[in-house]
Amino acid sequence: MRLYEYHQNTPDPDGLVFPFLPDNFHKLDMTDQFGHISSKTSVYNRYLTTLATKAEISKHISSHTARHTFADLARQGNADLYGISKTLGHSSLAVTEMYIKGFDQDSVDEVVKIVNAGITGKNGKSI
Repeated sequence: MRLYEYHQNTPDPDGLVFPFLPDNFHKLDMTDQFGHISSKTSVYNRYLTTLATKAEISKHISSHTARHTFADLARQGNADLYGISKTLGHSSLAVTEMYIKGFDQDSVDEVVKIVNAGITGKNGKSI
């Protein structure tokens, strides 16, 4: 079961998945916002672990994993770099570029396969 499928069966499927932050969060100063976020991250990670177990995901997941997954899915969906950067709250496009730099290993592997296929004949020997 995927997280969004699990969430659809909750009492408020249109609400936040993890409604930990106070309603006035966006009005708080940066220091107070940071404090709220820091104090809730461990609770959030425990919930992610519980959801992973219910969704039969055997890998360890955390807020960091979720953030990377979001960024990678956005990149794979051809979202523009500026939009990804703003969504992640990065200070610059350069930070986002560094953040997603290692995500595209599958594309790199696919290009190498294509090049190797052009170099190698049908019998597997180099041309």
